[in-house]
Amino acid sequence: MTTAMRFQFSLATLLVCMTVLAVVATACTRLPVADSQIVQTSRGLDWGFLSIAPTVENRNFSRPPVASEAALRMAWAGPLSIAATLAVLWSIHRLKSRRHTEPPGG
Repeated sequence: MTTAMRFQFSLATLLVCMTVLAVVATACTRLPVADSQIVQTSRGLDWGFLSIAPTVENRNFSRPPVASEAALRMAWAGPLSIAATLAVLWSIHRLKSRRHTEPPGG
């Protein structure tokens, strides 16, 4: 008989993980993306002997993420959030089991 560690998941754990993933997915699709755009503010002039370059301006703005950006966010935030959630649940389980196995009094 092997003494390999078995992972047991309860329905409550599954529900907590799915809730965390739903919150993370919502955040990944709703948080704006900082972006910039170069905009030409005036036309240039060219008189043959004299040329004046057009003026450009870099405008910063925020926008909703496109599907690929949301997917990239989920690619790192999803597994990280599940790992953190399972670590917290495991810690709570360990603390609760330790409290029940300690001898009474002192």
